Amino acid sequence: MATLTLKLRGMSCASCASNIEQAIQSVPGVVDCSVNFGVEQATVKYDPNRTSLEKIQQAVSDAGYSAYSLQEQEMITGENDAERHYRAAENRELYLKVLVGGIFSVLLVVGGLPAMMGVRTPSLISWLSHPWVQLVLATPVQFWCGKSFYLNGWKALKRHAATMDTLIALGTSAAYFYSIFVTVFPGFFTEQHLTAETYYESAAIVITLILLGRLFENRARGQTSEAIRQLIGLQARTARLIRNGQEVDVPLAEVVVGDVILVRPGEKVPVDGEVIEGVSTIDEAMITGESVPAKKQPGDEVIGATINKTGSFTFRATRVGTDTAIAQIVKLVQQAQGSKAPIQRLADRVAGWFVPSVIAIAIATFVIWFDIMGNPTMAMITTVGVLVIACPCALGLATPTSVMVGTGKGAENGILIKGAESLELAHKIQTIVLDKTGTLTEGKPTVTDFVTVHGTANRNEIRLLGLAASVERNSEHPVAEAVVRYAKEQEAALGSVQNFEAVAGSGVQGIVSDEVNADKSVPRGPLFVDRVVQIGTGRWMQELGIDTSSLREQKSTWEAAGKTAVWIAVDGEMQGLLAIADALKPTSVAVVKALRKLGLEVVMLTGDNRQTAKAIAKEVGIERVEAEVRPEQKAATIQALQREGKIVAMVGDGINDAPALAQADVGMAIGTGTDVAIAASDITLISGDLQGIVTAIQLSRATIRNIRQNLFFAFIYNVLGIPIAAGVLFPLFGWLLSPILAGGAMAFSSVSVVTNALRLRNFHPKAAS
Repeated sequence: MATLTLKLRGMSCASCASNIEQAIQSVPGVVDCSVNFGVEQATVKYDPNRTSLEKIQQAVSDAGYSAYSLQEQEMITGENDAERHYRAAENRELYLKVLVGGIFSVLLVVGGLPAMMGVRTPSLISWLSHPWVQLVLATPVQFWCGKSFYLNGWKALKRHAATMDTLIALGTSAAYFYSIFVTVFPGFFTEQHLTAETYYESAAIVITLILLGRLFENRARGQTSEAIRQLIGLQARTARLIRNGQEVDVPLAEVVVGDVILVRPGEKVPVDGEVIEGVSTIDEAMITGESVPAKKQPGDEVIGATINKTGSFTFRATRVGTDTAIAQIVKLVQQAQGSKAPIQRLADRVAGWFVPSVIAIAIATFVIWFDIMGNPTMAMITTVGVLVIACPCALGLATPTSVMVGTGKGAENGILIKGAESLELAHKIQTIVLDKTGTLTEGKPTVTDFVTVHGTANRNEIRLLGLAASVERNSEHPVAEAVVRYAKEQEAALGSVQNFEAVAGSGVQGIVSDEVNADKSVPRGPLFVDRVVQIGTGRWMQELGIDTSSLREQKSTWEAAGKTAVWIAVDGEMQGLLAIADALKPTSVAVVKALRKLGLEVVMLTGDNRQTAKAIAKEVGIERVEAEVRPEQKAATIQALQREGKIVAMVGDGINDAPALAQADVGMAIGTGTDVAIAASDITLISGDLQGIVTAIQLSRATIRNIRQNLFFAFIYNVLGIPIAAGVLFPLFGWLLSPILAGGAMAFSSVSVVTNALRLRNFHPKAAS
């Protein structure tokens, strides 16, 4: 299966998005399609063996719209030149039409004052009020300013569909052509003792107001992508390469993997890479959210778009172009902004039948007022009012604009949200599971204590430590690194290992050559014996049948202090015990407290024994602990919590957390963790700061609250506006909505929804304290 992102043109409302979605899904070979009206994009999943980009584009074209494929580079660098020119030309044309429509509409309103107010006016105004003059003034507004409504309405009609353009074209045409009939045949009305009134000004003003609303909407929607533009703007434009001993400035696009790049103080790091010479501090706040500059020296990784603060250094490029961290962040944010939240499905379903329903209501309104009530003037006013006040656009924009601003705001705060569904689901979280190592703790365990069964005679403890470290050196586990580091500090000799094996969730084992005669004065030299060395958990030792009673009391003492006990066995006999401690992150206690204040149940998940786990949990304020959980059991633990009927979030950082992150309703990966964990998660906390968990949930709640406000306004506007425009209140209170007010209300309903979504830009996370 392949996934394609299409940029769409020609959409005017949510009904258009629904029509395009249906057109693409009808193409054989298309598996799934999601059209986002807010960002004017379609995400298509299809089988390349059965269909192609050209066939999908043709289907969009047949539906009356146009589409072109967004290349990956365009998604990272923003709109291409053609798209920017198109947008600029569209806005210029819109501005000109609003200006022309506004001038002619004012003249029509001035000309209509005598009839509206029933007063005598100067001759010039009287001249403007002549029906034939008004016809001349209204015609360019109707057919030049309103041209797009007719074109789009005709395209929809050819597909047996209807859109917002259909409503506007019908409504304004009804007023315009009714007025022409009055102008040409005024006697028809006077013979029936009816007033021969024209509504040229209504048609013109409605078109002008809707175009003005669309102009404001375009500008406001442009601001929803501000976060993306800021991220793109962070990138350096050039890089200073060192080639053949010379410094050469080249455009960023020309940098390739392996290039050696020089960065001076105050300059941006152009691409991702590894420092090979020099020492400096780098401000990574724009990527990680960390305010304290990070020290960099040879061997350290540097991230593109970060700012070099103090010293000069050279580094070798490891990731360039669309592979850099900043490019991947931009891509993820854009994908999230283009995705649909489940809450949007209701609005999409309503938009699907909205326009046909409004046309039916308009016809019924006309019949009731003209045929039953016998009032053609009221029939015309109410019918036009119903057609122009109805607004599916507000429904279509309610969710995607909030999602765009919300995901952009997340990126600003170091939180990558992979989709609108994750953003919505995060506000429903009831239980949050925190992995201990690397999430609550620093993930850098250290050896704090070491005891042996046979004491320290003949450097026995150093020999044993060397055997253990020799095996652990082959493991990538943080505990293994701590043991190796401690052994080197104690100057223990490390040997080669045969038959190394890592037993997931239990420990490691291997065969190590042990020097049993270190007396070099003996002619025969040192003797070596192969030893089976096993290092791991107490439970594993019991499974192996190894007696641990000699050190059990020491183990209990350490675990009560929150330390992890690691057993060392040689040739099936217990030989020693190591105490490992992993310091808590500075924010862990405050974050757990903040999560509980948000009403969440906090659970700690760890492979440590229960006594150690409870000691650490007590320190951070967590009541529920799932201890002695092996990596393969983590996903099952999440499943068990879900069976309790809870919406569960999992926060982790390691490869062994990936299944649990995928199983959870919302998976949150620590950005300092492994690529596998990040790939399996729904939300990534770039900096590794746990405050990001609280911020992500707060942001989700703020975004969903904003979406609900938008949807409420969009629904209530249409539910109340359409009946009022139809004149249901006229018999009771004498209230009637003129087509002009209806058009104005319709034009600004979309603007108000987008403006409300933009309020999310003022979101500021409440820090855990």
